[in-house]
Amino acid sequence: MFFVFDRFIKNAIGAGRMLGPKNIIGDIFTFKFTPNYYISFSLPFSGIYLNYFIVAIIVGLFIITLYLILAKKCEKAEYLPLTFIIFGAISNSIDRFRYGYVIDYLDLKYFTVFNLADVLISTGVVWLIIKTLKDKK
Repeated sequence: MFFVFDRFIKNAIGAGRMLGPKNIIGDIFTFKFTPNYYISFSLPFSGIYLNYFIVAIIVGLFIITLYLILAKKCEKAEYLPLTFIIFGAISNSIDRFRYGYVIDYLDLKYFTVFNLADVLISTGVVWLIIKTLKDKK
């Protein structure tokens, strides 16, 4: 659902239907189109090799997740966060190949501009970290 909504918003922005900034929660949380040529949190890494590297990671994660599901070597709490990461990465990769940058549109004051795909990726990573820490105890 987040993947579909993220793609809908990005396609509307790409087609020029959603441009100007709009306040969501005062000036603290704003809807504002921002092209992001870099990776997460605007870390300054970019270029064609980054795109290929990201696609390789997506394919690797997809193969691992598919193997875990088919071999029944994991439970839903393990492959669901991997699925979040994969769908978020696919959505941002579509932007990179289509526009040359990722469309970010949620501006949280004093933080950074991000999108729903970033939320999916971050949620999946945090979920895996928490699950791993719980399993070690």
